[in-house]
Amino acid sequence: MEPLEVKICVNTKCMMLGAMDIMDQIETLNDVVDDLNLNRGIEIEAVAELGDSDNSDKCPVVQVGSVMIENASTENVMSAILDQTEGGQYK
Repeated sequence: MEPLEVKICVNTKCMMLGAMDIMDQIETLNDVVDDLNLNRGIEIEAVAELGDSDNSDKCPVVQVGSVMIENASTENVMSAILDQTEGGQYK
């Protein structure tokens, strides 16, 4: 099965509001794919602009598969990843 594509906006606004922290947490998931019962790996891509990331009220912005997440946090991004990889619950 193809990996789940996760795009993270890394423009200045998104970076200042936590995009790097989210990226760091997602990177650790590939190490525990089997432990979390994920049905596929995760492919992370840093992009300069994503969705309405030009609007700081919506930063950081992350796209998990086809789901766009504005005001992204580690928790809501991880939940979207687990939903799309049929994994357990993120704690």
